[in-house]
Amino acid sequence: MLEHFKLNIETNHATLALHTMRHELTVAANAGALGSIDANRGDELVGWDTDQFPTDLHLAAEIMLVVLGMGGFTTGGLNFDAKRGGNRTSRRICFTRTSAGWTRLRAGCGRRRRSARTGG
Repeated sequence: MLEHFKLNIETNHATLALHTMRHELTVAANAGALGSIDANRGDELVGWDTDQFPTDLHLAAEIMLVVLGMGGFTTGGLNFDAKRGGNRTSRRICFTRTSAGWTRLRAGCGRRRRSARTGG
């Protein structure tokens, strides 16, 4: 059935399985099964999926390393399964948080490209 379906990998689910996100993505990409990424993050100390917007530049760079290494997506892509959080549910706040998440992933992509050019 794998030829008919692709996997959606979620950052905090990798954490909960005691794996790194890079490991989960690499295994799925190498199997030709990586279809999309829920690029939200969780809280490693809490022990369950809290669906927060991404803020870790190192993690964003690792995500983009795998995506760029497989030549990008042919289906699916990056999305956020993040919650608005607390009582701050205005459209402006939601837009700002989503924009910040995309900015972090774009910065991770830039960090990966610089690293590839310098060999580091």
